[in-house]
Amino acid sequence: MIDYRRRQREEKRGLSSTREKQSQAIANLEGVSDHGTIPLTTQHSEEASAAKPGYFKFSINDAPDAAPTRLKHQPKPDLPTRSSTRARGRVPDCIADAARCPDMQLIGANSLNFPNYEVSANFFQEDQAYHLKTLLPSRQRGRKPNCYQSPVIASDPYTFSTIFSHVENYVSFLQDSFVLVNAKTEKPIPLPIPRYPDLLVRQRHGETCLFSGWILSNAHMDAHMGAPIQEFPHLQAVVYRNVNASLVHPLEGPVAMTTVGSIIVMSLLEILRGTNKADIHLDGVARIFDLNGGIDSFEDFRIKKMLFMIDMLNATTTYHTSRFTVTGPPNLRTASIPYPEDFYFPSSPLMVSGCFENLRLHNPRFASPEMIQLLQDAFSATEQLQRSPDSRSLSLFPTRSDMLWNPLTTIDIYQSDPDTLIGRAVQLAARIHYRVITLRVPYHNPANDEDYTALLQILRFVNLGAWRGLPYIYLWVLLTSHAASIHRSPSGRAFLASELCRVGLSVGLCDEYEDFMQNLCNFLWLRRTVEQVQAQKEDAAAAVIDPALLGLGEDLMGKVLGLS
Repeated sequence: MIDYRRRQREEKRGLSSTREKQSQAIANLEGVSDHGTIPLTTQHSEEASAAKPGYFKFSINDAPDAAPTRLKHQPKPDLPTRSSTRARGRVPDCIADAARCPDMQLIGANSLNFPNYEVSANFFQEDQAYHLKTLLPSRQRGRKPNCYQSPVIASDPYTFSTIFSHVENYVSFLQDSFVLVNAKTEKPIPLPIPRYPDLLVRQRHGETCLFSGWILSNAHMDAHMGAPIQEFPHLQAVVYRNVNASLVHPLEGPVAMTTVGSIIVMSLLEILRGTNKADIHLDGVARIFDLNGGIDSFEDFRIKKMLFMIDMLNATTTYHTSRFTVTGPPNLRTASIPYPEDFYFPSSPLMVSGCFENLRLHNPRFASPEMIQLLQDAFSATEQLQRSPDSRSLSLFPTRSDMLWNPLTTIDIYQSDPDTLIGRAVQLAARIHYRVITLRVPYHNPANDEDYTALLQILRFVNLGAWRGLPYIYLWVLLTSHAASIHRSPSGRAFLASELCRVGLSVGLCDEYEDFMQNLCNFLWLRRTVEQVQAQKEDAAAAVIDPALLGLGEDLMGKVLGLS
């Protein structure tokens, strides 16, 4: 017979024990922060400056008033956990495979997207095995087994392995973008193997690197799928606590790459969220460099390239200026490099290398005569803007004047082949491109609403492999559609930002770094030039407006004043 009263007492006792553990974890966390989702800011008080000339701190603030309460009631991170007693003597499969095959090159042996940097597989095996060994309980010392306690996830070997595998899968998601620079055929080209995003090479198993990688990977995938981006205030608080601890005495020695890399990752997180807080993080990185002899004093070129790329991505996804990259005059034409036929096409309406006729060598089905002429005219409009940036409008090519307003033929995206869909995406992006340059209207002008909606639908539907061999045309389409997404659906804007970051953190950090950055610089110049002309037109209209025009209506008055 079942003793129900006894079962109720046991369940009540177990529930009380669980609540006590949660309360203890929250109490431990309160010493770190009382805030929820918070930006990374720098504070430098005069008193601290007098006592310690180099002292400054990244603080957790700018949270709403209800943030402390929200943090206390925030559920524990939804991560699979297991008591380390079950993991006793168990080594993850990746370590076991490496032990059976010492010459195996493990995922994570190198840093993200930097083929020239190599770390031996033996070092990686020993490093990870040592970390797991330190997490396992020691029978000789009589120590109790380590159990999972939020938010210290790394205390459990199984959870550590889960986080590590999750971030590795995220890196594989980034590496899928290399199909853009792959061959036009299915013949494989050797690509960099997936690597752990090793901003901090020898400390990737620490809390700071693990937690920041977990937060970023979840946010990126949420943005890519159009889902609400999850918040991890517990893990963010731990990352900020560790960053603060490493910045107490910044002048006593060089700042660890763990600190700089974590701040860079958190700035990328804010770009994906669509907030303006990435500037605060980048300001903090600039302050760190200033206190340590400037950015040139840091010899790790991987960190620099990643920082410059994220700085440019922040400038293109917002209307803020770049902090580490000087965006000068555009460079619309580059030296023609003899790329092989089975490699990628290096031109776009933002920058040309060679001529658009070479597109037939890379993708004959996509490179119809009409498509080649469309891309050539889009680039010619960009060149015309460079020659006369102060003019209020440009004359359209006679063959393109009908593209501004005439509707395109309707296609069924579910029944069309990939080449047809990416061709329609290029047409829609070109229509927005023409309106911006010839009419001097911003990208988010209501005239672009219909084209933007159709373009976003195609980009979400078409697999990235359809853009094989067209990296910079795809980049131009993403930049154009993201600039047109202002004041529109947040989920669509988040998806476009996630694709930009996905391509920038993979293709943009390899051999294509210089050309990729130049395309971003050219786009920033184009958008800035159009905005300046638009502001001049509005100022001129406000100066010469006649009260008699006020009764003409907005559309007719715009035509009289030359605003439309």
